[in-house]
Amino acid sequence: METLNSLLVKDKSQLSQEESMFLGLHEVIMYAGSTASLYIVEFAKRLKEMRDSKLYEKVGYTTFGEYVEQAVNIKQRQAYKYIEVYENFSEDFLIQNSKLGITKLLLLSNLNEEDKAQVAIEAIENDLTVEDLKKIIAEKESKISQLQLDIGKVHEKKITEANKKADKAKKDLEKAIKEKDELYKKYEELKNAPAKVDVVDNPETLNKLKEVSLQLQEKQEEIIKLKKKTDLASNSKLMVFKVKFEELQVYLSGIKSLIDEMESSDKDKCNKALKAVMGAYL
Repeated sequence: METLNSLLVKDKSQLSQEESMFLGLHEVIMYAGSTASLYIVEFAKRLKEMRDSKLYEKVGYTTFGEYVEQAVNIKQRQAYKYIEVYENFSEDFLIQNSKLGITKLLLLSNLNEEDKAQVAIEAIENDLTVEDLKKIIAEKESKISQLQLDIGKVHEKKITEANKKADKAKKDLEKAIKEKDELYKKYEELKNAPAKVDVVDNPETLNKLKEVSLQLQEKQEEIIKLKKKTDLASNSKLMVFKVKFEELQVYLSGIKSLIDEMESSDKDKCNKALKAVMGAYL
């Protein structure tokens, strides 16, 4: 394997295709790296390309870390920071906010898309330090954690209420079954009354039989309904789904209202994004 220095002085016509590709990519990296504040995107993009393609192996470097430390003169950790930033932000965002520098951009990667843009503008306009950014991000993360905690409490409350409804449904079912048994016993007693007292043929007794029979039928229908309600309430997964589905409907309603207030161009983008996300789960 030839060294980088020997490749640099070698006649281009004698370079292999892979050596030419390596040198071309290496030169772009070195140029972009020398003006990283302006060409952070190109620098990070090409570092990622070199890492992923492993072209450095073609000229004798055994690892990407060895290549960047010996040929690019930056620490491996720093090279991976550039790559991480490139993988976490759009090129447009990096071009617009390159003056923040790699460390501040890495901090912003912990935020959601909306907060990234907002905090980036604030950081540039107010020339915020790394410590300032850490404080702002910590405050935002704290708010998110509190919001998640609040949502968790609401979710837990709904589950508790659902469990109470399940317990009530079970008790109602047990009560209905017991009442049905009592009605059936009463029905049998009237039906099987001794013939010698002519109870069965007695009009009053016949009316009672019809009344109890109707009550039995109604009670049976009630039991069927309660059984379905109990089965539904006892299904823990279905119960959790119901709670989460109700929460999802609230979130979607809020998102839809927000989109409706946007400009038409942003509205179209957000609607497409929402459909794409929803479609991924269906």
